[in-house]
Amino acid sequence: MVLGLWMPTFQNRNIFRVFLFCLAALSMTRPLHGQAYAGCLPIWQGFSLQWQYPHSLARFGSHLKQVENSGSGNGCPVKQIVFATPGNGADSAKTVGYHALVNAGLLHSRTGNLTLSLAGKEKEVLHVTEVADVSLPELLEEDFNWEVVLAGFELRTAEGTQADQIQALDVGIDSVWRDGKEQKLKFRVDAGLQMACPTMDCEPLNQIVEYELVVYWQVVGGPGFMSQRSSYGSSRNWERQDTAPAVEAAKVVLLGDAHYSQATVGITGLHLRLDRPALMLSWDSHLECSNFQNGLLTMLLRMDFVQNHPGMDAARRAARKYKPRPSSKCSIKAHPGAMFWEMEVALLQFEAAKIEAKVVR
Repeated sequence: MVLGLWMPTFQNRNIFRVFLFCLAALSMTRPLHGQAYAGCLPIWQGFSLQWQYPHSLARFGSHLKQVENSGSGNGCPVKQIVFATPGNGADSAKTVGYHALVNAGLLHSRTGNLTLSLAGKEKEVLHVTEVADVSLPELLEEDFNWEVVLAGFELRTAEGTQADQIQALDVGIDSVWRDGKEQKLKFRVDAGLQMACPTMDCEPLNQIVEYELVVYWQVVGGPGFMSQRSSYGSSRNWERQDTAPAVEAAKVVLLGDAHYSQATVGITGLHLRLDRPALMLSWDSHLECSNFQNGLLTMLLRMDFVQNHPGMDAARRAARKYKPRPSSKCSIKAHPGAMFWEMEVALLQFEAAKIEAKVVR
């Protein structure tokens, strides 16, 4: 088993683009009308889930839902939802959600979502890009800074279609700019997906992949605010019989501006690549921030995908010990695997704010 080193990829945030061949891109501009809030800023920081058995994916993801807001800045009530619906049989899942609550009375926030359709053939790399705009004049004043971060995502099968095994997933907001002429804030939402179902539990004549990816976003901006982007990646291999042990969280230090007294981190992009389609046992993509002092913020960053329990393959072999051996044409052979992750983040810095980290189990 070989574990890859965690490393910053500041100069190559589009490292995954080299894997996208036979690209089919759809680009359009869509006006958005999300909910606008002032003072209360819930920042999505990822999630984890684990089933008891590996599954194809019918529905999974996580997002934040603001349940109410008085506008006074004294509270920040929010619910974090985690989706975990397997595609091949019933199962129960352990889920954990992570987010931060920021109270900063002079800041403004708007939330919303886009639903993107990703449809094509198995093993094909599907890619969709949409340019969205938000009319939010108070963020477009000369002295105001702004950022758009992910507030979560939800991947789900289209109605009436089968669930498939995952090989690649991209979701992110890769650029943000303001249009002074139209007085709008614009940002590009980028999504990619590669799925297949090569095992015997799938319909052999059904080679169609059809999923919907709901991308939840959050605009943050106002006086006394600054954002700074960076990205981090990791890779690892697993052996023929068993998944490699879970990777430890990486300790990362972000260099910000000492002028700001408080800071937290939002996620702007998540990317996964596997060398072949795989069932999923567990998923983890989250970060946890600790202290921010003299412009330095320390956080724990964990990204992992697990397709099998350590020892699960051995248990299967033991259960089949006295059963007739299937023919080589019908047997499912285990192979070594490889995975590559990248998480893109934004360091959100505030002149005056109260920040509280939340873990929801």
